[in-house]
Amino acid sequence: MTSLNDEMPILKHFQELRSRLLICLVFFIICFLISFYFSHLIWFLLSLPIKEISRLELINLAPAEALEVDFKMSSIAAFILAAPICFYQFYAFCAEALYPTEKRIIITLTLTSTLCFLIGVSFAFFTVLPLLFHFLAEYNAEAKALWSQNAYISFLIRLELAFGIIFQMPVIAAFLSYFKIIKSNFFIQHFRIAIFVLAFISALITPPDLLSMIFMMGPMLLLYLITIIVNRIFGKGA
Repeated sequence: MTSLNDEMPILKHFQELRSRLLICLVFFIICFLISFYFSHLIWFLLSLPIKEISRLELINLAPAEALEVDFKMSSIAAFILAAPICFYQFYAFCAEALYPTEKRIIITLTLTSTLCFLIGVSFAFFTVLPLLFHFLAEYNAEAKALWSQNAYISFLIRLELAFGIIFQMPVIAAFLSYFKIIKSNFFIQHFRIAIFVLAFISALITPPDLLSMIFMMGPMLLLYLITIIVNRIFGKGA
């Protein structure tokens, strides 16, 4: 039978977890309200990839579509703004049970992962998306391009998220190699398979022409080479 002294620490942990989750929720709501107030500025930034496309016009296909778009943009912005606070709350809750080495690993992986995610998102936003949207808008010269505002935002967010995840490859390789989950030459052994997968992904998310595919696949190959180097370094040093 569990004693009262054994139950108390568990109750304290649950109370602390509840308090930290409440802090995360409050910060998210505050960030959402601020983002919703400045939703017009967020929309201005997100519409930059299509600013130079004269044949494209965005329309709303439902009475509440504009409001739905603002909610969607504000939610994403609030998640990004509140993420550091949420991570700190999670880290502070787990810190007492971690060794100093584990703390350094978690902080390093988090900072590196965030940097790689931002690089991937920026690359997609300033390089890939303008090229892709321009091609799609100009594909049919017989008709004017009319896109739903909600569909545009949803497509942009999905593609941005995909690039952010793809650019996590070096971080994932470092983590798996350091803890000896994969061998130090794993990515070299599967290089041919990786070429096929990267080519398939490039063909899937770019316009159907060879130049765009090469333009997309080049940085992804460079990223894979960086992943191989990271895998070798952390695999041997583990």
